[in-house]
Amino acid sequence: MQFAVIGLGKFGLAAALELQGLDNTVTTIDHDEKLIEKLGDRLHYAVIADSTDISALQELNIADYDAVLVAIGADLEASLLTVLNLQNLNVKNIWVKAKNQAHAMVLKGLDIVKVIEPEYDMGVRIAQAMNYPMVTQYMPLGDNYFLIKIVVTSTEHSLAKLQDKYPNDKFVSVMRNGQLISELDSDFQFIENDRLIVMGELKSLRALALEFKA
Repeated sequence: MQFAVIGLGKFGLAAALELQGLDNTVTTIDHDEKLIEKLGDRLHYAVIADSTDISALQELNIADYDAVLVAIGADLEASLLTVLNLQNLNVKNIWVKAKNQAHAMVLKGLDIVKVIEPEYDMGVRIAQAMNYPMVTQYMPLGDNYFLIKIVVTSTEHSLAKLQDKYPNDKFVSVMRNGQLISELDSDFQFIENDRLIVMGELKSLRALALEFKA
């Protein structure tokens, strides 16, 4: 897939490098020439450009990308102008890092659905990790649905009992000793330290996670 990341602060750089590591084509854009020179050897395609100038984005054929991440940090005006330029160029899949909740509200007012608030989101993740230590990973899927990974701390639970108690959750697979078990039937028995991967609504998943609280 082909992505663009606009803004090469810590957040934008981390996103760009991770996307590259997942074998995607990534174009990184920043107006700071010295920063591009410093980071250029770590990035596939690093471009010096002012994203508040719509013609600069047109020259990059930005509308052809699968998704664009606006990771501009402190400059609120530059972030909003960049978003408006992307919308005017009919970029369909826009992700934006918000500086704060006020910035996020403005972005949502511009019909940007994928707004990222790194500090807020990290705070939520830490709180979830503290309250649900048995959940080692969780991934938001949208519409209050999540995919989570739970450490099995007891063998007293059978899959059949959990399926009966949580019928709306989808029990996807189990990781056992580094091996993925994707065919789970009602007779499946857990062993300690299995990693159970489940998809469902947040409220139900919270209750399910507490079943494994040590």
